[in-house]
Formats: sequence, structure tokens, C-alpha cells
Amino acid sequence: MENRTEVKTFEVSYICNNCGEGEMIDTGVVLTRNPMSYKHRCNKCFDIQYFPVKYPVIRYESIGSDMIGPISTNKKEFFDPTSIYDLLYKDTK
Repeated sequence: MENRTEVKTFEVSYICNNCGEGEMIDTGVVLTRNPMSYKHRCNKCFDIQYFPVKYPVIRYESIGSDMIGPISTNKKEFFDPTSIYDLLYKDTK
């Protein structure tokens, strides 16, 4: 059953460790090692850094721990694999 939870959305940027002013921007270059690293360049001092995620990144934070509830309370809207089986093999029983 699906449950809904209210969340806040955040855009997380990374400030350059070198100059402390610029924002690290993804260059599109990926190092395919384990773990993967994404190349970023500062938009002020042009310093290069590698991160495990592409910045800016979208993150979500739950608002409270309460579940709002199921998306639907109508039982017919939920997938029931036995009903598919009955439809396919009804005549063979």
C-alpha cells in the first residue's frame, strides 16, 4: 500500500573550499570508479573538486513523522495479482 508523507524540498549547493565565495558547478565529467565522482568547477576561482553527487542537488526532508494516509482507501484501486490470475485462467479451472 502506498503512503503519503509531506516533505520540504531544498536545493543544496556547495561553496568552494578554496575561495569560500564561489559555487561548485558540475562540469559533466564523471570518473567511473567505485564510488563514482563528478567533476565540479568553482564559478569564481575555477578550482576543481570531485564529489560523489552532482551539485546543486535536490534533497527532501520529511515534515514531521506523521503519515498523512494512503493515497486511496478504495480497495479496488490497489493491484491484486490473484485477480489477474483469475482473469487469465478462469476458463481452465
